[in-house]
Amino acid sequence: STRLYRNALQGGAGRGFAYLFYLTVLFCVLVGSLCQFYLLPLSSRFAEWLIQVTPEMTITQTGLDVQVTQPYLVKHPAFGPLYLIDTTKSSAELLGDKTGAFVLIGREELIIRNPYRNETRIVDLKQAMEQARLANRPIQITKDLMRQLNERVKSLMVPFALLFLAPLFFLWKLAAAVFYSLVAAIFNLFRKEKFRYRSLFALACYAISPVTVIQAIGISMLQTPFSLNLALAFVLTTAYLLYGMFVASRQSN
Repeated sequence: STRLYRNALQGGAGRGFAYLFYLTVLFCVLVGSLCQFYLLPLSSRFAEWLIQVTPEMTITQTGLDVQVTQPYLVKHPAFGPLYLIDTTKSSAELLGDKTGAFVLIGREELIIRNPYRNETRIVDLKQAMEQARLANRPIQITKDLMRQLNERVKSLMVPFALLFLAPLFFLWKLAAAVFYSLVAAIFNLFRKEKFRYRSLFALACYAISPVTVIQAIGISMLQTPFSLNLALAFVLTTAYLLYGMFVASRQSN
């Protein structure tokens, strides 16, 4: 609206930062809703499937014990091989595995492979084995324990997602606002009455709103391929930027 742009230009950088914070709050609401109604149910189904196919395990002072026929390979219908259990092989033999599983579980170690980065990490189980020896009783990894761990992870998923994504979103939009404020500063050179840069920054924070809304719609359409062309985003935001400057100029006259 005319009043919105006029207030933006009459305000300062503080108004722009406040608006970016407002957009970040809306983004957090969107992320929280997506996690609650889409990602959490999806992850719950995956976790329950994983618990069903994962055998109960026991860690003793001599290593991991699993009562299944080995090698025991778990494949997901969509993600392919996930992990392989074979406590009869050494770590060197497990490293030569050709199944493509991301995790290899041996008697005394877990081998985590990242095929995309060609990295391999070995997690030693000897500390857990020593705990079992000192306690004089094995460590039981039961189905109930797996479900308890899953509930803990689910309870932390949304808070961690917000703590990670909210600052990134704010910095992303701040960088965009700074960029478009510089674009506005260039157009400001052609005006008789110059706007202060802090006013142009506040205006740029408002001008990125249409693109932000379109991006939010795209994020919400999880099952539909969607992307906003950078050139179109630039043209749209610049058009709103110039419209804001034109409206403010007309009002000042």
